[in-house]
Amino acid sequence: MKRIIAICLCLVACFALTSCNKDDITVPAGMQLASNTEVPDYTLFVPDGWTVEISTGTTAAYLKDQVNNLLATFTASFNVPANEGITLENYFESYKTEFSEVFGEPKDFWEETTILAGFNAKQYTYTATFGGTEYKFWQVVCFRDGRIYTLTYSSTTEHFEQYAEDMQLILDNFTFKK
Repeated sequence: MKRIIAICLCLVACFALTSCNKDDITVPAGMQLASNTEVPDYTLFVPDGWTVEISTGTTAAYLKDQVNNLLATFTASFNVPANEGITLENYFESYKTEFSEVFGEPKDFWEETTILAGFNAKQYTYTATFGGTEYKFWQVVCFRDGRIYTLTYSSTTEHFEQYAEDMQLILDNFTFKK
């Protein structure tokens, strides 16, 4: 009887060790999990060294230098469009209007079609000035399952290229959950 119980316990232990929880997440080397548990439909990682802040529906991460100057920011957000006619092609036009109220008209605007985690997306880069400082923005916008997802990297124009690889790393490791 003890032998049967021992065998059963061994089998249970083996199944426990080899079973895979679908919520298990493998964090890529050099990165940290930054997904918001309030947004269960995607997995987001940012590079180690970035500070992650999560609020409902939005993930923010930022990078500061040794004297606490902000070098770069990243945000991931989603919303459900109020207008059923919203498409990738016309979404950014309404966003640009709101953006312009704060930063003024975007300059050096560039747009291209891309893919985000297997879905069609639009990628935008542009500059804008706020408080006398020029910033550069890189956004990827994706429409999926009735939601608009926006991933935004921004930095001063001076530091933008220095941390653009981090944005590409974030995009390369971004996934939608099934």
